[in-house]
Parts: sequence; structure tokens; C-alpha cells
Amino acid sequence: APKLGGSTGGDSYTLANPGSGSYLINGANSASSSNFAVRDLNGKSLEGTITDGIVQGGTTVGTAVLEGGVSVDSQGVFYGRKLTEIHSTSSSGLVIDSTPGANAGVGARANGQKDMSAKLSGDSFTFEGTQNILVSNPNNNYIGSTVVNMATNNTTVTAGVDNAFGSTRLLDIQRGGVNVNNKTMHVGALSGAAGTTLNLGTGGGNRNIQYAGARTYESTCTGRVTGSGKIVKSGSG
Repeated sequence: APKLGGSTGGDSYTLANPGSGSYLINGANSASSSNFAVRDLNGKSLEGTITDGIVQGGTTVGTAVLEGGVSVDSQGVFYGRKLTEIHSTSSSGLVIDSTPGANAGVGARANGQKDMSAKLSGDSFTFEGTQNILVSNPNNNYIGSTVVNMATNNTTVTAGVDNAFGSTRLLDIQRGGVNVNNKTMHVGALSGAAGTTLNLGTGGGNRNIQYAGARTYESTCTGRVTGSGKIVKSGSG
């Protein structure tokens, strides 16, 4: 499967550590960060807000937004950048892959799982990989589909915040599981394949999954629904 990665203008990056960086000059010095400018081979600035196209399968499927900067400390001159947003333009799903070593990992490990802490915006996303994923940015606002197609049915995507999947029109669990983790989600429709799991958590009030679509998880799959949380239907259909 294609990984999250890609480049425009010769600028490439790996997202295995979204807060990555390196020392350009080692050793103490008296220079100021304003004395340095970092550019790629085509002259593109790598400081401040950086936007870069994401190419999967030969097609541009979205944009990565990073913040880059130079700092000077006792060890030398350091350049670092952090992934802050992934914007999908793909209706079939920009792929986020948690497999170790992928040119695309989704961040540092957090409680035994990969942390997708950048904001997810735009159209659709597909979650894949061999390691659990925590989706943790509270500002996620994408409106396309969410496909969970992990390596095994024992691999899980967990909501770390309310509305971790933005305003997704469809939560489609094809392989693996989704742990609502006592958070609230608003989805247009729910679907899941045999062997998958939707864990609603312990819930409380009208928390957990709220959907306005005509389909329910139970009526479109033979996957398991666990936990004592609620699926709350709103709207017509």
C-alpha cells in the first residue's frame, strides 16, 4: 500500500517523527538564529510554514503543512520541523500507515500506539498498518470518509479526543477495530466487516457515537460492538 510521504520541488520528508530535526553545525558558537537561512536544493525556504504535496501511487492526494525553524544552543545550530496538518484532497482516502519503517509513520509512540497528533482536514483518510494508532488532534475537521483497514483485526485506531474523525461522512471498519475511548463522535454512517470491532467504551449520557445516516453498524456488518456506550441516531433516515 502507498505510504504517507512524497514531495514537491525536490523537498522530501519522513513523518516517522513529526517533531524531528538535526544539528547543522555542532559546537558552541555566538551566532544568532537570524544569521541562518535553510533552503532545499531548489531554493525553497524550509523555515516558517512549509507546505508540501503528498503523492501516493503517482497521484497527489493532499498537502502536508509543517513548521520549520532554526535555533542556536550550547550544542550548535539546530534545524527542526514539526508536522502540524495533513490536508486530504482524495475522495478515496489519503493513507496514514503505522507500520514501522514506513516513509510515513504517524508519530512517536504513546502508550503502546502511534500518535497521529497533526490536524486532519479536507476529504477522506484511510488508516493502515501493523501498530495501533491514536488520533489525538482536537481540531480535526475533515468531512470525507474514514476507512480503517489495519494489518489485522487485533490492530486498533483509538479516538484520543472528541470528534477525532472530524465530521466524517462514513466510518468504515474493513479490518481492525475502532476504540471510541469514551469520546463523542459525529458520523454520517457506520459500516464494518466481519471480524472487526467497534468498542463504544463506558459512555455516559448521550456520549459516544452520534450519527445522522440511514445505516447502522449492526445492519451493515457482522463485526462486534463492545462496551456500554451508546450509538445515538439523529435526523431522518
